[in-house]
Amino acid sequence: MFTNWPRFIKNSKSGEKSISLFHIPIINLKSVNKNNAELFKKIGIFSVGSLIEYYPVSYENWTDVISLNDCTSKKCVTKVEVVEQHVLNKSKKIYKIVCIEDGNPDFILHIIFFNQRYIAESMKQGHKFLVMGDIKRRFNKNEFETICPKVKSLKFNLPFEPIYSQIKGLPSWKISKSVNEALSLLPDFVPDTLPKFIVDKYNLVSFDLAIRKIHFPESQEDIDKVKRRFMFEELLIWFIAVRKLKNRSDKGAIIENKLNEFLKLLPFELTSAQKRAINTCASDMKSGISMRRLLQGDVGSGKTAVAMALAFNTIMSGFQVAFMAPTEVLATQHFRNFTNILKLKDIYVLTGSNNKKERSVIIEIFEKGNSGIIIGTHALTSDGINFKNLALVITDEQHKFGVNQRSKLINKGNNPHTLIMSATPIPRSLAMVMYGDMNFCVLDELPLGRQKTETFVIDSSKRDRAFAFLKSKLKQGLKGYIICAKVEEDNEEQERITVEGYEKKFTKNFFKDFKISLLHGKMKSLEKEKIMKDFSEDKVDLLISTTVVEVGVDVPKACVIIIENAEKFGLASLHQLRGRVGRSNEKSYCILISENKFGPAGERLRAMKKSNNGFYLAKKDLEIRGPGEFFGKKQHGDLNPRLKFAFQDSKLIDNCNEAADKILEKYPNLEDVSLKFIKNKVQKFFNTT
Repeated sequence: MFTNWPRFIKNSKSGEKSISLFHIPIINLKSVNKNNAELFKKIGIFSVGSLIEYYPVSYENWTDVISLNDCTSKKCVTKVEVVEQHVLNKSKKIYKIVCIEDGNPDFILHIIFFNQRYIAESMKQGHKFLVMGDIKRRFNKNEFETICPKVKSLKFNLPFEPIYSQIKGLPSWKISKSVNEALSLLPDFVPDTLPKFIVDKYNLVSFDLAIRKIHFPESQEDIDKVKRRFMFEELLIWFIAVRKLKNRSDKGAIIENKLNEFLKLLPFELTSAQKRAINTCASDMKSGISMRRLLQGDVGSGKTAVAMALAFNTIMSGFQVAFMAPTEVLATQHFRNFTNILKLKDIYVLTGSNNKKERSVIIEIFEKGNSGIIIGTHALTSDGINFKNLALVITDEQHKFGVNQRSKLINKGNNPHTLIMSATPIPRSLAMVMYGDMNFCVLDELPLGRQKTETFVIDSSKRDRAFAFLKSKLKQGLKGYIICAKVEEDNEEQERITVEGYEKKFTKNFFKDFKISLLHGKMKSLEKEKIMKDFSEDKVDLLISTTVVEVGVDVPKACVIIIENAEKFGLASLHQLRGRVGRSNEKSYCILISENKFGPAGERLRAMKKSNNGFYLAKKDLEIRGPGEFFGKKQHGDLNPRLKFAFQDSKLIDNCNEAADKILEKYPNLEDVSLKFIKNKVQKFFNTT
């Protein structure tokens, strides 16, 4: 990443010119042979410089040394002295080392090693070692045992052992050894990558200190300080880049606002929030500058109607619209809704289910530049599909797509207007980082007549009562879901959490008088589509499914959803699943079944019971489990995984925002020499955007 660091190595003996460490091949290190060099290349390390920036993913803390008598965790550390060595089975390479606790000879530790002769033989009698592992008490209360623990000689006093992402043949300790050698090639002082006034104002450690301590910290304080330094740097570069991107005035198609005409087509009344969002986006699209907006709204808030209005404006202005949905089921549902409401001929659906002839006809229409709306899955991004007049790209449930997929579709047009929709509310800190280059629209109202979905948390002893309640609703002609975490399971004891096992064990007895269908991701697309169509057309009463129904599926008659093993789902998923009911004026219910009511899982379930507000739940989910799948290449390929720590530090994010403003206010073009590193990184961002 930091290819523009002013880092050099000087060969004082030969008098040769200084060389960047990024120009020195990894094979030049004494600790790296040809085989290791090839393995390093597999993880993206080609040079000494790139090795130095290959940061640890975590650290092992060897400082909390405790007595054998106090060992309760799987990673406790104790200090022992070796008293005996035994070879229990030479052919099978089984060894036993008998130790006494340092300073307390009454406590004895038996260590068993399998296939680790080198370690076993290195533990010489009379020598002292630190042992980290799962230590258990034997029958004799003063004797303990552990199998294949980690062992460290007191001669190697690294209080925090760096743990690197590794591959077979290249364990973390080998990477650590090579990193140590690489660090010795750094100059006495590495110049900073940030301007001094920023480093001083926000109390950051120097880059020189950070680059050394990130690999070999001496305390938890070291770890916290260097992590903060790198998080700050990454966020600062990101905020500066997205500000420049946001302020970039790319010309877009001029789209007229046809809201009054659109309203005449609707069989329902828009909420004031929907009208605000439509007019705001329409104003952007009429300006001649390419719109970039994120439309956030809780489940059932009516995002699709907003998208439909903007698509209607675009097609009535003579341009093309591409609408990308995450599944064929949802793409087909959108196609039906658009067709039924807009009453336009030029609306098409393109998924993996189209035959060759249908596909070629649709592709030809858009290649010729005819106005129209094409709705599809990621199939829209394939190389064989081209647009001549693409003016609006809509991405539904954006978190289901990789950034490359979205970018590929957008790049098929000439700066098309872009609308990203999300029913997964994103906390402010996440949104600022992930979508800082976009303007936001929020739908904070539910359509008239919608009632709050009542949520209950029960254990399996009350399952029969939940089934009886569901049955009473089915008898009224309403519908229900039962959601399971898995499709199938080999372990018989776990069968109840699977779709197939659940249907065999429970529903045939309780719901034999009703039409039941199974739905899961292992089914073919056409089969899934048929089942969802049957469910919505009253041919199926009860759907037993995995989270394949999570996104956007709209069945107004569904009023009860039972979620088995609810502790296995995150808050975002639970809230999305709950949104499958409550899509009409019928009172709806969500029943969460779980035996786990403690710890983070219990906290999630209590939050679900307490609130129907998706934004509150998203904030709570972030507090409980961190950014989770909000983060990573799945969200944005330019972000580094180290930023996952920053999302929980709103003060750090605010500081970085403030710092970005200060830098751009003082140096709008990043012209100062102290900003050379940042300028290069921002330029790289634009070259890959």
